[in-house]
Amino acid sequence: MHDSLAFQLAVPMAPDMARQRQVPPGTSYLLLSSLADKHRIDEPLAEALADALLQWARPGETPFAWLWVPYMSDRKLRRVLEQGGLLDAAFVEHGDWVIPCSSRAAVKTVLTTCRCEITGFVFCDGPERVRETVVFANESKWNYESFESNLLNLCGRVHGGFAFAASGHASLEVLGSPDFIVERCLRWIAQRWLEAP
Repeated sequence: MHDSLAFQLAVPMAPDMARQRQVPPGTSYLLLSSLADKHRIDEPLAEALADALLQWARPGETPFAWLWVPYMSDRKLRRVLEQGGLLDAAFVEHGDWVIPCSSRAAVKTVLTTCRCEITGFVFCDGPERVRETVVFANESKWNYESFESNLLNLCGRVHGGFAFAASGHASLEVLGSPDFIVERCLRWIAQRWLEAP
């Protein structure tokens, strides 16, 4: 059984919110969280978020998890991925772990066991596009305070948007173009609401 979800939506974000988050004007925003008071992503919430991420991928695309600033050693991370059956498909590019998440179990494993500062999700038709994104990002000058803007400029051009879960938060945030949020995310929310008992 997965969690009931709450969501906040801005299509597009208000100009002051966009300035505060240092993202381009016209950027849209979605926040998915549990209706229960939680401080981390547990199994029921991970189940609901996995459903969302997999439904947002277009035919031929896969959500790829991109781990930034892992809180675990490479050895422990390898062990966690091996236990979850994800090690063979995972790869390291410029020191960053990237994991294809083509199943609910894969997304849940990443969200509940791969401890890191930020877990980003980009939607691509294969690992080469993700590799290009990671390489470009690592060759650019990153500023932690404006990582959302940097990644949005990068992923927005290539993928239309991205999702991320931050450590210590029981939620998934999505930033992208209005089309990305409406066509992928809002359509899924509406369908979920219509099918609710």
